[in-house]
Amino acid sequence: MSSITNYTLTYNGYTAKSKGLEISYRPPIPSAVDKMTEYVIPKRDGKLHYYDGTVEDIDISVTFSFVATEDTFGTTFREIMAWLYDDTDRTLSFSDDADWYYKVKRVTVGTDVERIHKIAGAFKVTFTCEGYAYKKSGQNPTSNYTNSYDPSHPLYEISGSGQCTLTVNGKTMTASVVSKIYIDTDLMIAYRSGGTMSNTSVTGDYKDLWLNPGSNSVSVTNGFTLVTRPRWRRRT
Repeated sequence: MSSITNYTLTYNGYTAKSKGLEISYRPPIPSAVDKMTEYVIPKRDGKLHYYDGTVEDIDISVTFSFVATEDTFGTTFREIMAWLYDDTDRTLSFSDDADWYYKVKRVTVGTDVERIHKIAGAFKVTFTCEGYAYKKSGQNPTSNYTNSYDPSHPLYEISGSGQCTLTVNGKTMTASVVSKIYIDTDLMIAYRSGGTMSNTSVTGDYKDLWLNPGSNSVSVTNGFTLVTRPRWRRRT
């Protein structure tokens, strides 16, 4: 079982190497496919294809190997599975592309786990991810709304008290703010500190608050404070 020296991935906050895992080869990152719906129109040649601007998920498959002892092989493998199936931080990044990460939706471990000489193991894991890679720095607050990437779905944090209007590129969402409210334009929800849902406190279309490629204008009503995490992303 060969591996790539110093190459690893990070998932759930831990590197594969810290779990005693080596990676056999750099996994290919597939290109995301447009999500498409086909319609058959009577008396019309071919089919009508509708693209809604979204993309399908991608599968990133990684082959791992590890070494234990004959007596600890089973325990070691179960500990590895616990790490892979944990929900603490379902983000995936690779050491040769460390500034970007993928949002993992599902982890599938191959059933054909290979055991060699009773002490070494090899198996394949498939990470089903969104079809976008996310810039790590895009999780940090910013006041620079120039988007050099694809359309992003930011998280807005508004602090203050009373009725506030959030304006993005001339389009608005109003929010009833009591101390602080979060507007998540990706999940299309609003919530307060502690995670209490507060969708009824906002009025407007979440899609209007997305940041388009290029220059964007973002503002809130005077007397309120806005913190924006832009979540810059690029289609794979």
